[in-house]
Amino acid sequence: MKGDPEALGRQAAKDFLQTFIRPAVEKKMKIHFDRWTSEYAHIRKGGYVDRVRKIFQRKGLEYKKEGAWWLKTSGFGDDKDRALVTSDGFPTYFFVDAGHYLETKERGFGKKINIVGADHHGYVSRIQAVAKILELPSDVVVMQLVRLVSGGKEVRMSKRKGTFVTIDELIDEVGLDSARYFFLEKSPNTHIDFDLDLAKERSVKNPVYYVQYAFVRCRNILQKAQSTKSKAQIKHKIQDTKLLNTAEETNLIKKLIQFPEVVEDITKDYQVHRLPRYAYELARSFHNFYEKHRVISENKQLTAARLALVEATQIVLQSVLGLLGISAPRRM
Repeated sequence: MKGDPEALGRQAAKDFLQTFIRPAVEKKMKIHFDRWTSEYAHIRKGGYVDRVRKIFQRKGLEYKKEGAWWLKTSGFGDDKDRALVTSDGFPTYFFVDAGHYLETKERGFGKKINIVGADHHGYVSRIQAVAKILELPSDVVVMQLVRLVSGGKEVRMSKRKGTFVTIDELIDEVGLDSARYFFLEKSPNTHIDFDLDLAKERSVKNPVYYVQYAFVRCRNILQKAQSTKSKAQIKHKIQDTKLLNTAEETNLIKKLIQFPEVVEDITKDYQVHRLPRYAYELARSFHNFYEKHRVISENKQLTAARLALVEATQIVLQSVLGLLGISAPRRM
């Protein structure tokens, strides 16, 4: 490896991945990837770069100019053609990514979804051009930058000075549930102001706490019903849905019905921020219902109807929290 800068770089990248990135992603953030792809081992050594180039050549899309080799991406939605191989013979990052697209297609996937940072916004049109050339449906999600805020002021970070906050430190500071919620609640195309003080708040001011509190309330109500004479009322069949006719009950039912539609919409455009927003709105609808109406009463039919509504809310809240990767606590 001595005297071989490329090999040294690969080893450094491997060490960094194993020592910092994977432990942070898998252990700290609790995110599972079925496969970690190595550009060198899987794409370049796997022959995909050479094979995708042959496809470009066969389609008559490659040409030489000023000593470099170019791909005619401008004919597929890009604003200009892009270099594949530089004049000194080195493949560009774009070229290797094109090989990754071919590898994805040959592994049997019907679509590729790229998630890139805001600094790669200009990369979208060129990689989408490759997707069209290879006839592989593709979407690109561009994530904006994150700004940490505390005490109403931005927490300044500087690469030059070496001052920065790692995801490990952030999760240690605010907890995984808050970290997940605060990152997911913003649309990918908007900047994220991560309020450290609010994320650490253990009250209903914190939106994730507010949602979890609604779940715990549901659970407590159902447990109380199970431990009292209302146990039989839980099993009582609701004969007349008109019993749930107050504004708060109607609003809660309408919000519960929206859940499948919210999930379906997310699968179409990947706007995951809809899910934490829905969770908060559902929690608010439930709290409004709970604060204005007594669930367990002497009216057995009404009690049964309201217990069923509470149980439905608990089920949906648990499903939403599960999709978000946020815990559904037993007590708070």
